[in-house]
Amino acid sequence: MYDIFKNIWKTPTSTYTPMPIWVWDGTPEADEVTRQINEMHRKGVDGFILKYEADSPEYLSDEYFDLVRVAAEACAKRHMIMAICADGGDIAVRANAKLAERILYPLPLAEDVPEGEDILYRVWIKLNEDGKVEDTSLDGKEADGFVGYNLVLGYSGSGNADILNPMSTEEFIEAVHEKHHAKLSEFFSTTIVGFFTPQRSDFGFSSKAEGKISWSYGTLGDFFEAGGEIETIVSLLFPTKTPKQRREAEYIYRCAIRASVGKTFYKPLSDWCRGHGIALMGHPASPSDTDAMKYFDIPGQNIPFGVISAGDELSSPTSTAVKCSSDYARHNGIARCSVKLFEGNCDVGNITSDELIRELNFLFARG
Repeated sequence: MYDIFKNIWKTPTSTYTPMPIWVWDGTPEADEVTRQINEMHRKGVDGFILKYEADSPEYLSDEYFDLVRVAAEACAKRHMIMAICADGGDIAVRANAKLAERILYPLPLAEDVPEGEDILYRVWIKLNEDGKVEDTSLDGKEADGFVGYNLVLGYSGSGNADILNPMSTEEFIEAVHEKHHAKLSEFFSTTIVGFFTPQRSDFGFSSKAEGKISWSYGTLGDFFEAGGEIETIVSLLFPTKTPKQRREAEYIYRCAIRASVGKTFYKPLSDWCRGHGIALMGHPASPSDTDAMKYFDIPGQNIPFGVISAGDELSSPTSTAVKCSSDYARHNGIARCSVKLFEGNCDVGNITSDELIRELNFLFARG
């Protein structure tokens, strides 16, 4: 067995090809697409993930699909594989503005609720002299220092879709996945082997805004299942008496959000991909979101460049990401896993070879 692995390591087959994220920007042309695919193949790179950021042609237009077809045909001719980065969190919002990302926030009873927003719950809060929650009531107390608030479901204004709403995912699949399949179905499962779906933010607290949390109409059920109560929501939206109260509330909230995102976002995407003979690829928002990896046919993690500095290799929360990805694949009999590297707030052209080697050594040691 050792000799088998030794030989695979020395002369890996195309099954183990690296899969770089190939960003199309500017105005890609068919001849240049073919030329670069040929260069990748000559250098032993027999697969890539296509990420479309070009100014022209427009994403999902007929001209866009003509270019992707050129890439797929070039790959098929060389027995290469490709995946498509299925991003575009604003697509569902453009189709239906009511599918925009939602937030839950407190509004004093005396203030009018903005048009298009909804009251979900009503609470009465009593604050101590330090401005922190002393007591919470749900029975309409206005005396003894209690102040009433509506907990309002509003819009975040981020421009992203509400992935806690299954209708947003349905719209996303219809607009992106179904269109790709309609135009390129003959390449599915042979040349086009997956859709790569990155999770863009640490969902729930990405805005870092006080008194606001990500929420949607169906979130409360998952919140209660995670052990939360209305009083727990209050601990998320108002200053708490102790840091422990806040930490416990955030833990319950994150558990609930992960469960919700799994059901409303990852699972429908996973089911669609498996039903069309391809893999769901990508990664969840955080290395700690290991429960979401069950939806990925090629489990992955993300390590932005520079997030692990020298001396933090064993203490950074991201330090376990590579191990999570490879172990999940191994324990579930999956031949490959993925780790997205060298992306983030850095000048790619100025990364030194020493920095690259350090990141790769970390990858090999931890994965």
